[in-house]
Amino acid sequence: MSSEMMGPPPRTRQSVCVVSPSASPSPVPFLLVSLLFFVLYLLSVPFALCPPFLVVSVAFGFVTLWEICESIYSSVRPPGQQKKKSKNSKDGGFLAADHAPSHQFSAFWYAFPLRLWALFLPTVFALGLNEFAESLDNNDATRVVGVILSTGLLIGTFGFTVAHELLHSRHLKDQYAAWTMTTLVYYGHWNLEHRYHHHKFVSTPLDPATALRGQSFYSYLGQTVGGTFKTAWSRGGAGRGQRRVLSYLACSACVTCACVLRAGVAAGVAYHLVVSALAIMLLEVVQYVEHYGLKRSQTSEKANPSNADDYEAVGNMHSWNAKNSLTDLILFNLQHHAHHHADPKTEYHMLDANYKGSSPQLVLPYSSMALLSLVPPMFFSSMDRRLKALQSGAIEASLSWSDTPAVLTAAGLATLSISLLRY
Repeated sequence: MSSEMMGPPPRTRQSVCVVSPSASPSPVPFLLVSLLFFVLYLLSVPFALCPPFLVVSVAFGFVTLWEICESIYSSVRPPGQQKKKSKNSKDGGFLAADHAPSHQFSAFWYAFPLRLWALFLPTVFALGLNEFAESLDNNDATRVVGVILSTGLLIGTFGFTVAHELLHSRHLKDQYAAWTMTTLVYYGHWNLEHRYHHHKFVSTPLDPATALRGQSFYSYLGQTVGGTFKTAWSRGGAGRGQRRVLSYLACSACVTCACVLRAGVAAGVAYHLVVSALAIMLLEVVQYVEHYGLKRSQTSEKANPSNADDYEAVGNMHSWNAKNSLTDLILFNLQHHAHHHADPKTEYHMLDANYKGSSPQLVLPYSSMALLSLVPPMFFSSMDRRLKALQSGAIEASLSWSDTPAVLTAAGLATLSISLLRY
């Protein structure tokens, strides 16, 4: 592997709110999309003015179809137009540099959408719990299922995405906010594992959050959930990891007690556990896609390597990437993942989808790939072909005819998600 394809080893991000010296894309679109999903949740769950599955249908239905349409357009538009676009734009999407304002926004405004979710998520959980209890009293099974799915999806999508940004901050208030979000759903220990283990051992056999080539999401889920807990538990000496993990579990148990007080013992415990499971699955399906099949070469001669130095440095070739005008706003550019691993101090709004022009690209953006991962044969048929191309030094950045089955499968699952609006 050429040295150009390897970025610097990961460093701990100093803060999520450092102002770039050059003009940055506006934080307003990120804020507006966050507010949109929060309002959709309010309309469909506590206010009951819309079907209870509205958030699910929008996130996995309309967003996925948007991703597919934009990916197809990007693949078929004239080469001259692509060249002109790439010359004048930062990432070719909604956040292109030619759309960026001529002035700078303060650090406060870039951090504001993230910190706002630190207030939104506990509110979402509480409102969902109350509506869940009322729906049980009314024997409305459809609303019960809709409330659980919508709450779990919102926490799994925005909760963990925002927590991912905040936990890298040097500000304790941001780190506490990240811990608050993740302890809502019995996954507080993920903060420890991600920051101190995943960034160090990504794309090696020592990282439980890296999926092997040919490994299904269902197999990976057990590996990463158990491995994440184990690495967090064993972090540090003199029981430091154990004490922190137990403190996170205690906080989550307090949330369970609140659920019991509102909905009763059996229903309260079930609500919290199911919402937690859904949120965790959404986080892990994203992590499954982010590094699927990518490996760092071993540089030492050890039979059983145990240190990050036993492998090549983390580079652009060790993370899958994607860009989409809508999904980038929803996920705060999480899809620009190689840049994040190569230089973790970079703020979310300055991440490039194709860092240094050598970052592997997914078949479709994250929402589509999350649905595809639920159908392993379709996922493997498209991703394994791209892995094979990477081994020969080629990076496929657009759709081809061989991706048709995967695209049709994602579109079908998206349509199925939209059909939930009938209930």
